[in-house]
Parts: sequence; C-alpha cells; structure tokens
Amino acid sequence: GSAPLLSAVLAAGLFPNVAAMRQRGRRAKIRTREDGDVDLHPGSVVAQAMYRDPSTRSLGGDWLVYGEKVRTTSVNLRDVSVIPSVALVLFGGAAVPSAGGGGFGGSESWTMLDGWASFDVAHSSEMRSLRTSIDMVFQHKFEDPSWDMEEATGRIADAVEALLDEAR
Repeated sequence: GSAPLLSAVLAAGLFPNVAAMRQRGRRAKIRTREDGDVDLHPGSVVAQAMYRDPSTRSLGGDWLVYGEKVRTTSVNLRDVSVIPSVALVLFGGAAVPSAGGGGFGGSESWTMLDGWASFDVAHSSEMRSLRTSIDMVFQHKFEDPSWDMEEATGRIADAVEALLDEAR
C-alpha cells in the first residue's frame, strides 16, 4: 500500500526532526536528541489517538518525525507522524552498522545521529545493499539532473515497499 511508502517519504523529508517513542506505562515517553523528554502537541492527531486509547502501544512504530517544536511549559512536537525504523534506516541520513558485527538471523544493530538513534535491523545485508543503491541513484540524479531515473528506481521502489510492508 501507499501508507508505508508515505512513511519513507516523510522520514526523508523531515529528517533530522526525529523523536524516539517508547511505551512507559499508560503513556508513551517521547525524546528528541536536542531536548530530551518532550510532549506531543495536544492538538496533534497522534496525541489525540494516544489520549483516546492509552493502551495504544506505539501506533505502528517506535519513531516519530515532526514538522516543528513549540515551547510552552514544555517542548511540544507538532505535525507529527509515526514511522517505522526501516524508513529511517533507508532514508533518514547516515546510518551505520554498530561495532560488534552481525546478530542472530542476519540482524545487526545500526546507529545514526552520532549514536543517539539505534536500531536492530533485520536482513542487514539486504538493507545495506538497498541503502547503497538508493544513495547511488540520488547521487547520479544530483550529478546529472536530466538523467531519467525511472528504470533504476523501479526495482529499488519494489524492494523498499516490500521491506516497509514487512515492518508493519
């Protein structure tokens, strides 16, 4: 479907405006790299969903991207979307495998934002290959804006969509 692909587009467009979301009791704990603990703006759709149903775990992901921060009595995130870690690893800036090698079953820990964000990445070798392909396509298009990237991106888009669907 288009929802997982939209999450990847949001990750690419709003990075590095990233927040980690972890369930803590009845409420989610949300942290940004710069501000530490933050809140969701009470008017945001994600906040409304969490307030309506406090048992909502992570709303389909452990990461948020946001459009802006507003400081009132606390820092509030506005224009918030929940995204899966796969979207951040593929489109969110430099993600690197952590020291220590691969994990069980082809998984591996990766980090970004100078180690602030860490992920357990399944299918690590495939993700690394796909990330390299994505970076090469963007680099080629940057160097030659007239390049027709449709043929190259078809296979990549199929692979991205499959990984995002699996992450749901």
